[in-house]
Amino acid sequence: MSARVLVVGEGLPPEGDPLRAVFSDSSFETELVGAGCSASLEALLHAARAHQPDIILLEGDAAKEDDYNLCKQIKSLDGISDIPLLVFSKGNDVAERIRGLSAGADDVLPPLDRREMRAKLQAQLTRKRHRDRMRAKLIHSMEMAYRDPLTGLSNRRAMDDCLPDMLAEGALAILIADLDRFKRVNDSHGHDMGDEVLVKTARALRENLRQSDLLCRIGGDEFLVGLTGLSSEALWGLAERLRVSIASLRFPFAERITASLGIATSGFAASGIATSGIARAEKRETLAHLIKCADGALYRAKDSGGNRVRSAERQKET
Repeated sequence: MSARVLVVGEGLPPEGDPLRAVFSDSSFETELVGAGCSASLEALLHAARAHQPDIILLEGDAAKEDDYNLCKQIKSLDGISDIPLLVFSKGNDVAERIRGLSAGADDVLPPLDRREMRAKLQAQLTRKRHRDRMRAKLIHSMEMAYRDPLTGLSNRRAMDDCLPDMLAEGALAILIADLDRFKRVNDSHGHDMGDEVLVKTARALRENLRQSDLLCRIGGDEFLVGLTGLSSEALWGLAERLRVSIASLRFPFAERITASLGIATSGFAASGIATSGIARAEKRETLAHLIKCADGALYRAKDSGGNRVRSAERQKET
């Protein structure tokens, strides 16, 4: 079982020691940090981040310094506290082993037979790798909970979590885009083609937005964008670019895909220009009201024939 071991102390035990025999095995890569009590937390943390060890081993005097304070500090450090920490004890004193375990060590290794020592190390590695797999699955599951599986965009849950923070910045604009007559695509060309339309639409939207903009798929063919720091003119220009980019998409059927867009904003743009021409919602008005304003503008765009941009107040044909 291959493993990277970070040794904190004076180095590997002398020749003939069971622990030295285990680490001399080609399955282990060792990295020495510090020498005796000179090993610092800063050096340890730097080495751990650089080498990503599977095990940290405290040996010799470094393991006894200040009643295992170093051991306690290691277990309190972000980034390395989850790495198995083993203390190599040169003696076989029960009280010393208890002190090591109480300080946070995952195991205390007295002088043992080589096979038993290796078995203990392998048990720690197995547990660590199991925890790593479970953590990776958990992170993936959490990410997927906020992602639309078809387009890879953020979903409604992400919208609900992120928009309040964006609103707190003081100038939040909401843009809602809905594909025109999308049901015909599914009915005439099948759901696979409908999925392709949605994926390409999502890509076209993302390519025209900033990294800081929130882009969500909130319904079948409905997309919401949260933006901050735009004047009314910049917001209107962006909405027009999004509309044109969608209308420019091409698919293996004759019908052209277009979208209707509705926009609404709260407060003032970051430039200090009042958002006249685009509905302003005072801070007392909720996100739900702001989204409702943008949704109403969207339906006015559809009622005007689609492939239009409308705001909650501004009436401009495009």
